[in-house]
Amino acid sequence: MHSISVKKQVINTIAGFVASESIDENDTPKMWETFAKVARLKSKRNGGLDAKKVAMWWKNRSTIGAALDQKNYVGQKGQGRRYPLEEEVLFMAFLDRRMNDGFATDGNWLQSAMRLIVTLNADPNDASDTEKRFSFKAEQGWLHRFKKKYKIKSLAITNTHTLPVSARMEEIKEFHRWFQEDLLGAESGLEGISPEAIFYVDQVPLSLRGNNGNRTLSPSGYGYVPSKRVKGASDKRLMTSQICIAAKVAGNGPQPVRLALLLRGQGYRLEQEELDAYRACPEVQVYFQKKAWADSQVMLAWLEQFDVDTKHIAEKHGTRILGFDGLGSHMSIPFLERCVELDIFCVCVPPHCTDILAPVDHHVGLTHKKLIRVLYQQDIEESWRQWNLGSTEGGFSCSEKRIKLTEWAAAAWVYMSETPAYETLFEHAFITTGWYPLNKDGSEDHLVKIKGLPNYRFR
Repeated sequence: MHSISVKKQVINTIAGFVASESIDENDTPKMWETFAKVARLKSKRNGGLDAKKVAMWWKNRSTIGAALDQKNYVGQKGQGRRYPLEEEVLFMAFLDRRMNDGFATDGNWLQSAMRLIVTLNADPNDASDTEKRFSFKAEQGWLHRFKKKYKIKSLAITNTHTLPVSARMEEIKEFHRWFQEDLLGAESGLEGISPEAIFYVDQVPLSLRGNNGNRTLSPSGYGYVPSKRVKGASDKRLMTSQICIAAKVAGNGPQPVRLALLLRGQGYRLEQEELDAYRACPEVQVYFQKKAWADSQVMLAWLEQFDVDTKHIAEKHGTRILGFDGLGSHMSIPFLERCVELDIFCVCVPPHCTDILAPVDHHVGLTHKKLIRVLYQQDIEESWRQWNLGSTEGGFSCSEKRIKLTEWAAAAWVYMSETPAYETLFEHAFITTGWYPLNKDGSEDHLVKIKGLPNYRFR
């Protein structure tokens, strides 16, 4: 039994030969036998496609084509699309948004827009229709079928590691063994240290992009469709969020270390309004750096902030562990010497292993960036003119843009730090990367996870 799709594929192949006058559709049975062999190769099927079947399918090609169209029309549950006209309207709105406006678009936008279009077209005189339309949820199954029907694809710029996990496995296992057995062992003096005293700091760059960052949905077959950006926006880093998280927080309270924001610029001649705006965000400490990088000067200043924010933890547990990657400013002599003076034990992850071993890289930094971009996307869509005009023409000044970035970052961090839904996010990031104290007998080693390696064990 062959599917309608296979039959249609064979018919299309025959049609190609007929159009090129390579065969005569009324030719002899010997010709159909020859063509059956070609069809088997085309469809990658070695059996079942004989001359009799191929000839019969060609004869009934109009019926098979109609059946295939009906199959494409029917949903996964055997029911036709509920709102085909509304889907056409949505697709046209999607094309206008991507091709004319140029805004990045994700699945959430498609789902929200579809629900709105469906409810707006409800018949006020038909209570049953209104009820059905308002109960329409446009869930993931609908989204998948919509993107497939209209050939909508997701585009992304990836930043993949050149070294596969297998090539780094020994360094990863060695780090986990060292951390759990040596660092947290009896000889180091850190045995039994509370996860409240274990921290990790990392930088998350932010540029002016849409709420999907390097990803957007785009229509197939329409050529290059650029993503709209505000005037002067590019991949250039405008701000860096320096996130420092604790493995566990006493009483499920907010994260103890304030968010550090590294703004691009020198920070000279700031207006009082901008200074007041920064003071109005006590959850955030603002630093200025020419390229929004965490250089040695910024890291030394931040270390003093870290000490103030975690002093009560040091007094409670005796010391603190601070993890980071091999960034030059992390490994500078002044920074490390100051850590020793403040009784902070430093731990650096092995080179090329931060994607596996850095807790901030496990959904924490990405979540913070996504929340900021949601606020950014809303603002540029509401205030597109101000973002694109110069400050002398009624547009936002550099100061106003910095204030907006700071307020968005602060709001996103407060939301993550104080919302119950995110309570386990930080702790889980430390557990899965192996930074959380585990039982010495190895009974909890399975909690350390590496994507694609479900049976990973380091001892």
